[in-house]
Amino acid sequence: MKPKLINFPGNNNLTFPLAEKNISQFFDITPYNANINYDKSSTVFSLNQYQFNENRDVVDKLIDTGYKFVFENLQEATPIIQTYLDNPNILFMIGATHSKFIRKNLVQVPLYFWYSESKAWIGVVKNYKDTPRTSKFEKKFLLMINYAKSFRTQIYEKFSDIIDQSLCSFVDRGIRLDGDIDRNAQYWDRHINIDWYNKTQFSVVVETDMNLGLGSIFLTEKTMKPLALRHPYISLSCLNSVALLKESGFESYENLFDESYDSIDPYTSRIDRVYNQVRSYTLFDTDYDTITKQKIEHNYNWFLIVLRLIADIRTMLSIQL
Repeated sequence: MKPKLINFPGNNNLTFPLAEKNISQFFDITPYNANINYDKSSTVFSLNQYQFNENRDVVDKLIDTGYKFVFENLQEATPIIQTYLDNPNILFMIGATHSKFIRKNLVQVPLYFWYSESKAWIGVVKNYKDTPRTSKFEKKFLLMINYAKSFRTQIYEKFSDIIDQSLCSFVDRGIRLDGDIDRNAQYWDRHINIDWYNKTQFSVVVETDMNLGLGSIFLTEKTMKPLALRHPYISLSCLNSVALLKESGFESYENLFDESYDSIDPYTSRIDRVYNQVRSYTLFDTDYDTITKQKIEHNYNWFLIVLRLIADIRTMLSIQL
């Protein structure tokens, strides 16, 4: 008999429909019922930040009673509730590596967005798998910024003298790309207009953070998009992010850029080095060269190979509990 995985109203990343096929191999997923006295030896509760906030009184009582919990915050770089970090009955899952919150009961998944986005890529948000890419270069690079953060403002100001060489957005400053959608729309952060990629030679990826500290790396859908859309990239992200991608099987573009920027600290110096690389980049006339094309295709295929993996990241859940 499979143990029960109890979910509160709404879904978290472990009980979202995309994941149920995998999770249901190991757990009987059922909704929380306040009238049931659950067996502590065969029951695990799962929830995310929103579910915890909505059900905190109930959750606190269940934790105090000794029930097991999985607190998942895979789309962020920190645990949900830090006060519970040393509770042996709680397993934490986050989307970063080398977190300052390292504990025995903390599972770090630095490339969670690879697993998540590859599943959502086909048919759920939109079928991007077979979206054609046609190189019709009009600009040098694609630079997309949504919410303002201090480091993002630094990036935009640093690149200001070459912005005319780009397709650029900075939504919080009212700068939008043609064909974008309102960020109040469903899946707005997954929206893609393929013309943005067709018209530019590479992406300057501006990640969620560049300076988490203590060696932490957090990569999101922002990094996954150029990998999946056959677009070369240079990355403004956490220290050694490109190295992590390479260790995970993706290709980088050392044939186009001096990637020593990836290991430069502080992050402000990393911004300067990336800016210099972008400014001095040599344009292709009509299409990429052979080496670049090979790297592009490898990343596209490697991005999608996760769909064929039998033991994906959620299997870790059954191993840990």
